[in-house]
Amino acid sequence: MVRPTLGFTEDGLKYRAMRSKVSVRIIASLVLAFLSVGVISLVDKLPYSHWRDVISDSLRLPAYLIAGVLAPGGVHGRHPALWAYSGIIALYCTYGVFWFLILALFRHRQQGE
Repeated sequence: MVRPTLGFTEDGLKYRAMRSKVSVRIIASLVLAFLSVGVISLVDKLPYSHWRDVISDSLRLPAYLIAGVLAPGGVHGRHPALWAYSGIIALYCTYGVFWFLILALFRHRQQGE
């Protein structure tokens, strides 16, 4: 009969440590995503210029693309609420994934040294 070890073997402890590091990375990437979207929204508070609009639109481009796939008509289509909500959610998710990958890259570089 095999007795359960409750994850206290050497492999179990490594797995738990890795899982906790990933969960910390996920939480940090979500916080950074919320901060990024906040900074992007602050860009619109700057005085008007063509470059302000170019920067703001380019930072929101991933969300526009995802929202355009889900609701092709955009604001003037059959589902404007779907377009708006999917764009908002996609913006947070896009920057969350971006920050998760950046933090994972930093972690990988630290382990390599």
